[in-house]
Amino acid sequence: MDDQIFDFNQEELAKKGRKIYYENLKDKLELDHKGEIVAINHETGDYFLGKTVLDAVKKGRQKYPNAVFYSIKIGYPAVVKFRGMLP
Repeated sequence: MDDQIFDFNQEELAKKGRKIYYENLKDKLELDHKGEIVAINHETGDYFLGKTVLDAVKKGRQKYPNAVFYSIKIGYPAVVKFRGMLP
């Protein structure tokens, strides 16, 4: 496996991905894609939509095979929500 794929700073990825989403994509995507997932290439600003994180990232990997993507659920503060009780 290509070690380069894992050579990234998670905090920097999240910071850049959030910036791209909130400054360039949020208003545009929330109109027609609320509830879908957007995977953002933090280096290029390109983005890919899907019903799941896996679906969106797979689309992104077709164009950028070694990229790491920042994903967010459009119109929500997080991709997933955990429910339930702790034992």
